[in-house]
Amino acid sequence: MFNRLFNKIYFKRKNGEIKRGKSKLRRMKVDSILRILQKDCSNKNVKYDVIEKNWDSILVLLEGKNDKTLFKYHRTGMVFHEHYEEFLNQMKIYGVNKGVYITNGVFEVGLHKMENRTWFYKKILLEDYRYFLKKQLGLRGKVSEVFKNKKINFYRYLPR
Repeated sequence: MFNRLFNKIYFKRKNGEIKRGKSKLRRMKVDSILRILQKDCSNKNVKYDVIEKNWDSILVLLEGKNDKTLFKYHRTGMVFHEHYEEFLNQMKIYGVNKGVYITNGVFEVGLHKMENRTWFYKKILLEDYRYFLKKQLGLRGKVSEVFKNKKINFYRYLPR
C-alpha cells in the first residue's frame, strides 16, 4: 500500500521529467542500449551473449557466477501478449529462471498479473518506461543529466 502511494506521489511530482525522459528514451537506438549493457557487464564481470538483435529489440543472455538472466529491451509503443509469450518460450529454450523485459512503451493490460503465473516458475521483471525512468532518475535526478552524461545503467538487472 505504501509503495503504491509513493509511486502515485512520485509520478505526479516528476510528470514533466518522465515525459522528457520518454521522448529521449524513444530516440535512443538499440545499439547504444547494447553498448551501455556491455559496459556494465564488463564492469561487473558478467558474461553476455547477444541472442537476437533487431532495429527495435535486443535479447541478451547474461551469465553471472550463480545465475542466468534473459534480458530483453523492446522499442515499441505497447508490448502485447504474443511478445510476452515469445519471451517466455525463449526463457524455456535457454533454461533461464529469471527474466527482465524493459520497454519504452507500456505493457498490455493483464500482463502484470500474468508475470509470475506461468506453468513453470519463472521470476520475470516487467518494466515500462515510467518505472525504468523512475529507477534511473531517483528522487533528485534530472533527465538532462542522465542522458547527456550517459549515466543510464543496468546494474540492477545483472545476475550475481
